[in-house]
Amino acid sequence: MVKEGSLKQIKVIGIGMGDEVSMTVAARDWIAGCDLLIGASRMVQAAAAIAISPKYVIAWQPKDVRDAIRQSEAEKIAVLMSGDIGFFSGARALREELESEIKNTDMETGAGAMTNVNAGNLTGVLYGEYRNKQTSTNADTGNATGVAGNQAGAQGVNRFEYEISWLPGISSLSYFCNAIGIPYEDAFMLSIHGRGSSYVRQIAIHEKTFLLSDGDLPEFGKKLVSYGMGNVTVWVGMDLAAPTQRIFKTTPEELSQFAKEDCRPLTVCLILNPDAEKWRNPYRRDEEFFRDGKTPMTKEEVRGVVLGKLAPESRDVIYDIGGGSGSVSVACAIAASGGTVYSIECDAEAAKLIDKNRRRFACDNIEIIAGRAPEALRELPAPNRVFIGGSGGGLAEILTELEEKLRLRKTRVVISSITLETNAAVSSYIHTSPHVKNAEVCQIAVTKSKAAGGSTLMMGQNPVMIFSFDLKK
Repeated sequence: MVKEGSLKQIKVIGIGMGDEVSMTVAARDWIAGCDLLIGASRMVQAAAAIAISPKYVIAWQPKDVRDAIRQSEAEKIAVLMSGDIGFFSGARALREELESEIKNTDMETGAGAMTNVNAGNLTGVLYGEYRNKQTSTNADTGNATGVAGNQAGAQGVNRFEYEISWLPGISSLSYFCNAIGIPYEDAFMLSIHGRGSSYVRQIAIHEKTFLLSDGDLPEFGKKLVSYGMGNVTVWVGMDLAAPTQRIFKTTPEELSQFAKEDCRPLTVCLILNPDAEKWRNPYRRDEEFFRDGKTPMTKEEVRGVVLGKLAPESRDVIYDIGGGSGSVSVACAIAASGGTVYSIECDAEAAKLIDKNRRRFACDNIEIIAGRAPEALRELPAPNRVFIGGSGGGLAEILTELEEKLRLRKTRVVISSITLETNAAVSSYIHTSPHVKNAEVCQIAVTKSKAAGGSTLMMGQNPVMIFSFDLKK
């Protein structure tokens, strides 16, 4: 039991793969000598064979762990995390929760609650069952009334200090790559475990990708194949360090046929991609895209200027309004490989073409939104960048909707136009809206060569006006 004024010691511990062999000596020593284990059932079960004390609390959500710490009388507590606490770990959220707890305690107790965050240690004051319900002081007990200070009993509160330190463990990346004999310092690291994020685009542009999988290997294989990534090599590790451990090398095609009942939720993959270089260039030739002969496409020369004006960054949220064939969506998705492109298209046939082209260029970070703007925009997250290549007569309403989203973030907008009416509408908006900053207009008139018998002719294309500006609140 923690005595008043004593120091409650807590260690957040990465326990490696969950077996005793993959735990560090420091982790085993602390677990053996602690009074209480806190963690998910799998982690607690792994540590129970080492711990002398049989006491434990099953908790893994940060608030639940915090509450378990507050309510415990144990002096030495081990909070257990799988793998390494710095590698896709719940330790980050727990640290934030505990730091927030200390901040709130500081506000409640004033000068009496001192916080020190130094060299990885986090020291402060927590309140458990030690709060005295009597808020007024009693002269017979010698308690003093006044400002909260370092004396226990001030304002009716009996305080104890606690200290948290963090012990790293062996990560699944380290364990797995050493098991298969492949260096991992140049691997791109990605987790879709419980996240459901896009991952094919990242695999496409990296020679080596380590993936914390959701365990659905057949779906993983099918998706790689459907996005043109069937030539990669995949190493799979299941139930690492457990008696049921399985490690093997395979292909996406073979994975697509993998038996569902043989899948395991604790699965990692290392994907080796020999063709990563070819997937990185956002400036693609028109002839590389699927076409249907009727859906409009922003031509490559104009597309290059549009991309330059948009200047997408790696994690941007981007709208392509009037997606057409998807050529601008693809360019943006390649440039913003860690972001999301929402390609808004009201024509069903054009939407099918966008889907074919996103698969052609391994862009699973393009989400096709079937519908007409601005209605189709309302449930989408606020964008960093917007390209309007076709408004369907709703340009004013679209710009109004974008202004509504400005409460969340600044937005870069680029609009292409080939009609005088659209030119006039955009010009009027730029000059009248209080939200428009850094406006610029340029015209592109492309003339391209074409063979005609033994001669070469220069053929002109429609001139295109490109408006670019920032929308700021």
